[in-house]
Amino acid sequence: MVPRNLWVHALSAIPENDLKAAADQLKVGYDIRHRALPEEGLGLLKMKDGAFGDHYYIGEFPVASAHVELHDQKGRVFEGGTHVMHDSAAYAADLAVCDAVLANRLPGWETIAELVEAGMQRRGEEHLKRKTMLARTKVNFDLLSTVREKENED
Repeated sequence: MVPRNLWVHALSAIPENDLKAAADQLKVGYDIRHRALPEEGLGLLKMKDGAFGDHYYIGEFPVASAHVELHDQKGRVFEGGTHVMHDSAAYAADLAVCDAVLANRLPGWETIAELVEAGMQRRGEEHLKRKTMLARTKVNFDLLSTVREKENED
């Protein structure tokens, strides 16, 4: 089982329509309440200058968050939440529902667990592609030094 702190990372690799369809099925039979209104906005990426130690912002990125409660017919309450790099509060709310279902192993949790596994597999494939591309750009400067030595000998 994938650790909870990686669920959003994995689920965000799943196509949004598939995630929405799964979340919509999970919502049946529950009264969904928001502990806080789902939000969307921008975050700022802050960096520190290496020479002078001054802080500066190098860019913005979209952020959405949601914290939900699922109330069942027996009066039980199950919570889920998320904070994701995305521009839609509705998407964050769907992720929060998935989080609540999977964390509490509510009916349908197996579907979300399968999506998490599929998302982790996609993330792994992306990682391998990036690693392969990075390896292609690697330069071996040791070869340059032997070429220069041969040129100097001639």
